[in-house]
Amino acid sequence: MGLLDSLLKGESTAGQFIGGLIDKAVDAAKEVEEFAKDKVDGAEETEGTAPVDSSGTPVSEPDKNAAFFATVLAEDFPQYQVRENVPVSEFGGDGKPYDFVLSLGGKTVGVISLVQHNRDRNKAYRNSRAAAQAAGVPFINFYLHMPNEREFVKYRISHNALAV
Repeated sequence: MGLLDSLLKGESTAGQFIGGLIDKAVDAAKEVEEFAKDKVDGAEETEGTAPVDSSGTPVSEPDKNAAFFATVLAEDFPQYQVRENVPVSEFGGDGKPYDFVLSLGGKTVGVISLVQHNRDRNKAYRNSRAAAQAAGVPFINFYLHMPNEREFVKYRISHNALAV
């Protein structure tokens, strides 16, 4: 270990070179982390063409994602009544509206929230989750930046939100 120690401590020309490379790698990693935080938290717009519906009208990504989840709910969970964009105040709280609320026989059996990334630091998101939990209603969220394949969505809904 003596050679490795002397290299990492910069006691030789090679050690100084390796130490410099390590410092540059650490600095680059910090820059990437900051850039990623800015992209996620700053919600920077990216250029490109927006998806379009069958009539050629541009559809925003959130609308496209909501339509996908609405289709999965309608086709794979027809036994549930589905309401969209339900205010948290219906559950005695305030926060981000629930994207979907599922009911069966008049009883709410789950709420679904679609989020761009981990929102645990976001107060509105935390309040929405807490209101559902306080009401005894299963809460499930989907991160929209992840590949929410149909089978994955069905599994998460049936095994988490509707496991009552």
